[in-house]
Amino acid sequence: MSNTRDLQPLLDALVTCAALVGPNGRILTTNRAWHEAEEHPLAGPEIGPNEDYLRVLSGVKGTLQSDAMRVASALQQVIDGESSALTHTYRHGAPRVQWTRTSLCPIDGSSRRVVVLHEDVTAQIKAQNALKRSQARLRTILTGAPIVLFSIDHDGIFTVVEGMGGAGTGFVTEDQVGTSVFEAYRHMPDLLDVVRDALGGRVGVLTQSVGPMAFEIRCSPIYRSDDVVGVVGVATDVTERLRAQRMKDEFVSIVSHELRTPLTSIRGSLGLLEGGIAGQLPPKAADLVRIARSNTDRLIRLINDILDLDKMQAGKVTLKRTVLDPRELVDEVVTHMRGYAEQASVRVEVALRPSEPIYGDHDRLIQVLTNLLSNAIKFSPEDEAVVVRVAPHHRRVRFSIADRGPGIAQADIPKLFKKFHQLDASDARARGGSGLGLVIAKTLVEAHGGQIGVDSELGHGSTFYFEIATARPRVTIGSTNQSGTYDPAVAIDPSGIQDPRKRGPSEMLTQLTQLLRTAASSADLDALADAQATARILESALSAQGSSGAQRRVAELAQTLDEALRRRDPLDAARWESLQRELAGLGELLEG
Repeated sequence: MSNTRDLQPLLDALVTCAALVGPNGRILTTNRAWHEAEEHPLAGPEIGPNEDYLRVLSGVKGTLQSDAMRVASALQQVIDGESSALTHTYRHGAPRVQWTRTSLCPIDGSSRRVVVLHEDVTAQIKAQNALKRSQARLRTILTGAPIVLFSIDHDGIFTVVEGMGGAGTGFVTEDQVGTSVFEAYRHMPDLLDVVRDALGGRVGVLTQSVGPMAFEIRCSPIYRSDDVVGVVGVATDVTERLRAQRMKDEFVSIVSHELRTPLTSIRGSLGLLEGGIAGQLPPKAADLVRIARSNTDRLIRLINDILDLDKMQAGKVTLKRTVLDPRELVDEVVTHMRGYAEQASVRVEVALRPSEPIYGDHDRLIQVLTNLLSNAIKFSPEDEAVVVRVAPHHRRVRFSIADRGPGIAQADIPKLFKKFHQLDASDARARGGSGLGLVIAKTLVEAHGGQIGVDSELGHGSTFYFEIATARPRVTIGSTNQSGTYDPAVAIDPSGIQDPRKRGPSEMLTQLTQLLRTAASSADLDALADAQATARILESALSAQGSSGAQRRVAELAQTLDEALRRRDPLDAARWESLQRELAGLGELLEG
């Protein structure tokens, strides 16, 4: 395109105002959009071919003068070959405000020519400004609100961290983007477990104490083409909510303690009257005494449940763990509940599969089974059967109790394990209950390191189940409280707990070797997680002793285990052989 005539069809095809300016600054030609731009201050039919565009720009007055002078100066530089291009965006017009982006594009040739483009970008600028205002509002909300939003890629690297609700506690920092969640929260293993679950496709929720604050953290997987590509998380400050909950629990506990003594006295007196200590009562009086005694018994059970739960949450209940036969536990509970079942005209059937022994507290597991079985009997129709099953389930033993009662709506299932919750149906209310039995059962099962749940459908009965690990001793401790110490729902026998660092590096190395051997032989990720935690403790102990060489090697080993856990990659035989050589070398360093 060596002449103006060749360029004209291309200029006319543009919807943007366009003009071709010659080497002397005069307009050679304009396109249709330029000619029709009657309201544009730097274009229009009055600024046509042969006009000295540099003079036109220099003559602009008013608020647009500085912008026009800038365009004129840049146009001269482009014509002289001192600059290759320019883009300048400016505002003009009143009361109808418009935004224009002016671009200068040189055309190389024997004589230097420049295409001047005036593009209306009003809609784009308005959209950008609206987005900036929205982002500013969101940032203001997140900065002031007790909330933190974050996202993590599939490698565990923070890609977004918004909201300083946890600033000053060590939970979030302004430079956290680009760092690894496994390094940032290495001191919060429970949180890392939730992150790993989300990376594995499962939604996880936990309450984590961080300094003087407590956060409820929810992590959800991000999917792309059915693959998990990252995690999005929301951390909400629940410090005040937990404080209010504790105040309420303390109040309930105090009231319950004060009520139990007089109620026990009343119950005893009513029992004596019902037993005839004051002589034979008239039938009507006997009925009234029986009703009073029955309701007093119910109230005492409620208070005992409240106090029992209060002790569990305060960590004042000790689990006395022993090796237990699941069959014997079920037989004991079924024998104890058979009379209650006969009164309700309900059959209790037992289906037992051969299972390994479990490791738990006999009395507490009996309490859980009794609660679930009594509920199943309570809500079963007459002449129906309640089935108690025991079966192995992924290195655990699953106990399940199935009934043919009214079933539970899906919306109500999450509420079942909350305090004082009962189904609202009049039938459920008529059957009584404190609304604490399932909460206590859940607390006891989780204290054993197990899990509890229910499968149910309205009109088709319910199956409550819980799982307990087989007889390999495991210690499960609850989340940290505001003081930074552990606050388990049920305390572990303190005689069985010892600070690992007090056992000595050699003993910890032996334990680490055993855990890794278990992880390699059974592809057990739980054992691998235990090994990783033991390696970190050993690293800390070696640091305190000043053993820099051994500490460095243990840190490298711990990092390797971190990566394996992040990938959820069990140990294979080849890697175990490599680790054995590394462990042997560590042993020689420690002995030396």
